[in-house]
Amino acid sequence: MVIVSSWQNLGFDEVDLGSGRPARVTSRIRERPHFPALGMLPPCKGRDGANVLSVVVKEKHADAFLRELAKFM
Repeated sequence: MVIVSSWQNLGFDEVDLGSGRPARVTSRIRERPHFPALGMLPPCKGRDGANVLSVVVKEKHADAFLRELAKFM
């Protein structure tokens, strides 16, 4: 199973609740998914870098997972 979702154009990075615009926008995961997951959390518009959230990556799969991530760098 592969799930692809983007919040990039929803405007959450424009919201100011009184302390300025957010540095990043992420979701709150209440339960761990029952499948491997990777969330690419790009910075808010106009900022460099990216945040990466990975869920359910077992230690024995870590090297292969990191090799796959390196393809995006």
